[in-house]
Amino acid sequence: MAIGIAAGAVLLAGVMPLRQAAAQPPPIPPAEGSLVAAHEYISDRGARHQLARLLSYQPQRRAEALWHYRRLLEDTPHDPALVTETAEVLQWMGEEAAAVDLLTSLPAGTEQTRAGLLLQARVERSLGRAGRARAILEGLRPLEGRTEQLLDAAALTDSGALHGAEAVVRGLLAESPDDPGLRLQLGDLLQAQGRIYAAEHHYARLLADTPDQTLAAERLRRLPHRGPAEPADTPEPIAPQEAPAAPQTARDHLATAEQALQGGDIASAEQAVRRALELEPELTRADYLLAEVLIARNALAEAEEQLQQVATRFPDATEARLNLARLASWQGDYDRALDHYDALAAEHPTDPTFPLEAARLAGWAGEPDQARERYATLLTLLQAEPPAATSTPGPLTAAPPGPALPTPTDPAYPAAAEHRAVHQEARAKALVHDRHPRTALTVLQRAAEFQPHNLETAFDQAQIECTLGLCGAEQATYERVLDAVPNHPQAARQQALLKRQRGPRAGLHADYRNESGRDAEMETIGYGVHGSLPVATRARGHVSVDRWRYRFDPDPDEDIDEARGNRVHGTLSGVASTQLRWRTELAYTRFDDPDVKDSIEGRAEMDYHVSDRLRTRGGIAQERVLRNPKTASERINRRLAEAELDYYADRRVDLGATARTAHYSDGNRGLLLQFQPQVRVTEHPRQLTAGATFQYRDTQDEEDLYWTPQDYLAAGPFLEWHHDLARVFGCRALDHYYRVRLSAYRDSEHNTGTRLAAAYAWDAGDHLRLSADAFIERSSEWDAEGLHVNATWHFH
Repeated sequence: MAIGIAAGAVLLAGVMPLRQAAAQPPPIPPAEGSLVAAHEYISDRGARHQLARLLSYQPQRRAEALWHYRRLLEDTPHDPALVTETAEVLQWMGEEAAAVDLLTSLPAGTEQTRAGLLLQARVERSLGRAGRARAILEGLRPLEGRTEQLLDAAALTDSGALHGAEAVVRGLLAESPDDPGLRLQLGDLLQAQGRIYAAEHHYARLLADTPDQTLAAERLRRLPHRGPAEPADTPEPIAPQEAPAAPQTARDHLATAEQALQGGDIASAEQAVRRALELEPELTRADYLLAEVLIARNALAEAEEQLQQVATRFPDATEARLNLARLASWQGDYDRALDHYDALAAEHPTDPTFPLEAARLAGWAGEPDQARERYATLLTLLQAEPPAATSTPGPLTAAPPGPALPTPTDPAYPAAAEHRAVHQEARAKALVHDRHPRTALTVLQRAAEFQPHNLETAFDQAQIECTLGLCGAEQATYERVLDAVPNHPQAARQQALLKRQRGPRAGLHADYRNESGRDAEMETIGYGVHGSLPVATRARGHVSVDRWRYRFDPDPDEDIDEARGNRVHGTLSGVASTQLRWRTELAYTRFDDPDVKDSIEGRAEMDYHVSDRLRTRGGIAQERVLRNPKTASERINRRLAEAELDYYADRRVDLGATARTAHYSDGNRGLLLQFQPQVRVTEHPRQLTAGATFQYRDTQDEEDLYWTPQDYLAAGPFLEWHHDLARVFGCRALDHYYRVRLSAYRDSEHNTGTRLAAAYAWDAGDHLRLSADAFIERSSEWDAEGLHVNATWHFH
């Protein structure tokens, strides 16, 4: 998961403690060059002390040194200096717990040496108890020298106070700018914060100064935007401590939990890390790991409670507080999440991570204007001191494909690179918000090259590719995400939804329609089965087989009062490019009654987006006119030629125009012209649209067989309410919505009418989709009502 744990800059501390040394010296033969034999009695205390020191410097003889130190402690058990030296030997031997026990065994009120307290802080940190280490160091302030400050930085890092550790290391680097270790450590801290361009700058400077610096070269190679994708908070892969076969200590159980989590065994990881915290409640890394495990099994409230405990213990732990902001956003508490982000941004104004995530969150919360403002503020901050060599665009204006950036060794590089990355993300989101998806896709494709690690822009790109029907490109984008973050839950879920969309489908449907007026007196009932399959990568075929019954009102002059038949309807549709879509249909209806002639109908159309603001559609079709007994027996067809033009004048305003000509098989001709402006009053998920329809119809000859209006004008308003009830919004997300549309009209013949239409769709799961739509229309010249229900099963 993207939040990471322990920031990757913290190495697994220590190893399993050894058994305490016995009171008697081990049976080790005297080594050549020893000052005295191991069992020789030494009467001079000073000589024994010097011997113990000399032996402690030899790793293979530290057990002997420890025996001598214990003999000295028998005489002066509360000597702080002697206790410190003995504890240091224990630490060197890997017995950290014994070292801490010895250091804390001094009676209350004993004045400990500074060296002893520093050793205790170092040992506490190696045991994973960052809180105790920090408390000791706090009592020693002001800290003196490089060693003490580096210990402070390590303890801050262990507790998640990454920015505090950064400040310490920066201070040391200011004093020693040529120190390669400090620069490498600063780069690691910046990468742990997610600031990869700042980390890249320091790694590049270190490599430029020291070309044979293999660690810096490896760090650079592993940066996610430079080489093989790695999680942004992990400077280099650090294998967890090998889990013991029979874990006993808290650190044993922690190692077991880390290994289980790495293998995807969430249940075992949780059990092991909880056991580690039972044995050692102050094991800070276990707190972070437990939160990660809880997030992995979607127990977000529990994870938040766990991290809140860490943040309460360490108010400066930016890692814990940042994850609390993310958890609040994932649970839909956007206001609280923004409060967290704003507080972090105020405390650490030089880190763009906090305002960047806050801007994203404002967009997720349905506040696009606030999101745009936050992005613009961040871009202004990053551009406060633009480098002379950089051509940086305004906050949300169009940018050249690749303005020159300073070299990574240039101090101006981090801000310039971050500015470009944020600008690409902000610009794409603004374009999508303003309904320019194709232009946004171009920006996001450039972002994929410059910042392939940015999952936000990757998912934005995938959503646009989904909307435009580019299934192959969408699949490639999700694979890129999974390469960067294996087993990423959202990417894996979107891949499953894509597979569902592309998979075979089959289902049942039924229709009912009744109309009276305009030369129609007919009731229609139909039912059937349908199915569809993908064709190549950008097309899909759909087939339905139906049984229809047309019942006409009794007419003594007609022999036909109903018609029954079977209908086979096939559709093939596809996407040719980001601008062009196509669709073809063919249907054949065979009637049972030989007096009712069979019919063949079809349609072909193309949808072309000239730009993101202008859409055109053209099509031709042949339809059977079936409205009464006469048209059933005479088979009148009409051939249509249609053209539509939609202009998106604003993100809320659409202007649509339609022109259609009809040529009837009996020689008649007709014309339809329609203009429909509409405006969205409210936004998704509760979207209210208001508009009006203006229509002109004319038919060359007036006929009794079908409706033939002459110089007919009609106009009227409409309101449409669309409420999305889904828990997750987005392209290919499971649908759950209802829609209601109310319209009215008045025509040039002084007729008035009202129509009410409603639709409902629900994806009951990954496989079953249920939908229904109905309408009822009442007017002074025509009444009609209808219902369609559909159940579809997705095979995948």
